[in-house]
Amino acid sequence: MIGELGAGKTVLTKGLASGLGIKQTVNSPTFVVIKIYHALKAKSSKLKALTLVHIDAYRLKSGEELLAIGALDYFGQPNTVTVIEWADRVKNILPKNTKFIYLKNLANGQREIKHSFDL
Repeated sequence: MIGELGAGKTVLTKGLASGLGIKQTVNSPTFVVIKIYHALKAKSSKLKALTLVHIDAYRLKSGEELLAIGALDYFGQPNTVTVIEWADRVKNILPKNTKFIYLKNLANGQREIKHSFDL
């Protein structure tokens, strides 16, 4: 996700976590950079468990810093959804199939959300 402060990146992540069935409180990992949440899926689902990896790259200076703390271990893993706030700061290390969501505050108090499937 890419957007200015207060654009709703963490709020969107909370909604995603809720939709995935995660019961833990989700908040911004600004100071710890990565938080991991686990959800157990319903018995009718083929998945037994699902992991949400929530990354906040706001304090990072480069994608290499994110690699150094082990983020690559989560990219492309089965049953894992990785959400990165401030993804533009680490764009150079993201997988080619990364989906970008752009959030913007509008003058009328509304938010604009756009997505891109291209790097």
